[in-house]
Amino acid sequence: RRTSAECLLCGDASVLGPLARADVDAGRANLRREGIRRVAVGLLFAHVDGSHELELESALREAMPELTVSLSHRIFPRWRENDRWQTVVADASLKGMFRRYVEDLEGGLQADGVTAKLVLMKSNGGVVEARAAADQPVNYLVSGPVGGVLGGWHFASLAGFTRIMTIDIGGTS
Repeated sequence: RRTSAECLLCGDASVLGPLARADVDAGRANLRREGIRRVAVGLLFAHVDGSHELELESALREAMPELTVSLSHRIFPRWRENDRWQTVVADASLKGMFRRYVEDLEGGLQADGVTAKLVLMKSNGGVVEARAAADQPVNYLVSGPVGGVLGGWHFASLAGFTRIMTIDIGGTS
């Protein structure tokens, strides 16, 4: 059998063995004992094959349905585990707060009679419906500066300007 390092070098994404159920059970017991509510899962080669992360998520949710779980292969499916793991940890830590924010914002708008669908701007300038946005809050961390630049471009173009420079100096991010 090849080692995981050999699989990376040869480009083979083979799963070398099953998820260790004893380790999963021990991890669940530890989560319960410590009262942990949010979990970031980052397995070494999950960017190539996320099956073990999915299996781990299923096992965690089966035993603890109240858990908030973020999986690295869904949040940032890229090689270089350090960047992927930092991103999934940020996502997991923000998820509960961001979900409450979106729900409160939607509820407040509805209470004020707003019937339009709420969309949120992503850090890349795109927009997503609020409910979907709440599933991956890490994608919205620097949406404020992006919105400032896009807003500046929009209003300058309405005024007929084609060559502009914009800057966003707010504290939103």
